[in-house]
Amino acid sequence: MGRSLNVTLPLLLLASCDGMLIGQRLVEPDAEAKVPHLPLREGQQLVASCGASKGYSYFPRIGMVSEEESGFTEDTIRDGHFYVVKGADDSYDLIFKDASRERHSAVGEGAVVQKLRGGRSDSAFAVFYLSGARSVELYTFYKEDDGKLRFTNLVSKGGDALIAKSGILVGPCEHLAIEL
Repeated sequence: MGRSLNVTLPLLLLASCDGMLIGQRLVEPDAEAKVPHLPLREGQQLVASCGASKGYSYFPRIGMVSEEESGFTEDTIRDGHFYVVKGADDSYDLIFKDASRERHSAVGEGAVVQKLRGGRSDSAFAVFYLSGARSVELYTFYKEDDGKLRFTNLVSKGGDALIAKSGILVGPCEHLAIEL
């Protein structure tokens, strides 16, 4: 289908939609790509450090999305990195890099970050943006049986967002401290 859509939204670091590949296995993002070091403040602990992701999303024909750009398509966040950080007060934050190449704090931008569950091999966090570009995201982190560290990101974005979308993406992590 050859369509392309590039936007910057909270937590949508850089999306590029390249057409439908339904039924084909995704090529994984570069597992060798290194996620830059995140300096932590006193009392903070790094829960997760993850990078590029790939998956599929549905873009409805709303707002800036034209008829040609709308639909179900492959979705990639190529140069993104994000970190989940636990504060000294047991609160959580999602730190991410967007297309501006600047780091942002989800909590600093008005989101609520909540740990939903944790087990021996996985943990899940919800990120709720309740104003502006309204978004709900679910990040699940896995330590797989083969030792690989991965995450999935389910997203539902709309409200006053310039571009609405629903999707699922998966990618590698460099660091996971699931017990936090």
